[in-house]
Amino acid sequence: MVRIGADVGGTKVAIGLVDESNSIISEIVRFPVKQFQDGDGLVSQMVIEAKALLNAEGFTEQNVTGFGVGAPGPMDLETGTIRNTPNTPILVNYALRDSIREKSGFPTELNNDANCFVLGEALAGEARHGEYVVGVTLGTGYGCGIVLNKQLHTGATGTAAEIAMCPYRDSTLESHISGRGLSWAYKKRAGKEAEGKAIARLAATGDEEALGAFEEFGEHIGRSFAWFINLLDPDYIVIGGSIAQNWDYFYPTLKATMDQYINPNPKAHMKIVQSQLGESAAIIGAAGLITST
Repeated sequence: MVRIGADVGGTKVAIGLVDESNSIISEIVRFPVKQFQDGDGLVSQMVIEAKALLNAEGFTEQNVTGFGVGAPGPMDLETGTIRNTPNTPILVNYALRDSIREKSGFPTELNNDANCFVLGEALAGEARHGEYVVGVTLGTGYGCGIVLNKQLHTGATGTAAEIAMCPYRDSTLESHISGRGLSWAYKKRAGKEAEGKAIARLAATGDEEALGAFEEFGEHIGRSFAWFINLLDPDYIVIGGSIAQNWDYFYPTLKATMDQYINPNPKAHMKIVQSQLGESAAIIGAAGLITST
């Protein structure tokens, strides 16, 4: 038997087939979101691509146990409806779960993309040996998710771990722990604007302002991790997202800051790891919704 996993982002959709051992067993098909005028058009293409993958791998529709989807929040998990998601306007107030179910004919589950990322990592990635896992994605925003005993913990209203908008210093956590937060830390030092990729290139040359921006970025992450650790006592925190590729520049201050505020037992036990699955994590996690819900 096989599951379909899909990661719906602001710029592209990625779809793959996942087997019962949580391995992707097909190519990953990708296509841009901007070509579609509405959610129905996007869903129709998702179903076409998913069924083409099934055919290419020799599966019939009877071999499919379900279609799992990770998408940007906020969302109503009870109704499977995307709410006011700023980066994917064609899905605002759109019943994504039920639309996929109706067009594909497969049982369908939907969850936040950050939740799918951490579930994928807990099932098949660097955190697969842990029972209590926190996952974060560092990129345009600060996405967070929690897995307890190999099951997503989404809370009473489906918004557990959504700490990005918590008050922090002069604004919110996400204002500091995101691409724009890194850019702001650099601007304070250099007096000019730069985006994350440019700051990383400068850091690779030894640029002091760029390195200092990453150090400050790591400090902010370390403080937020201390809250997660003292509250949840996880086995692993796994870090993904585009900014995670700059691990060497921010991890030392992250670890040093975090260690100041956590208890001795988790300090000796808990591991912080970098995702090695890349986009596969969200696809595997989306497929995992079929067995974890």
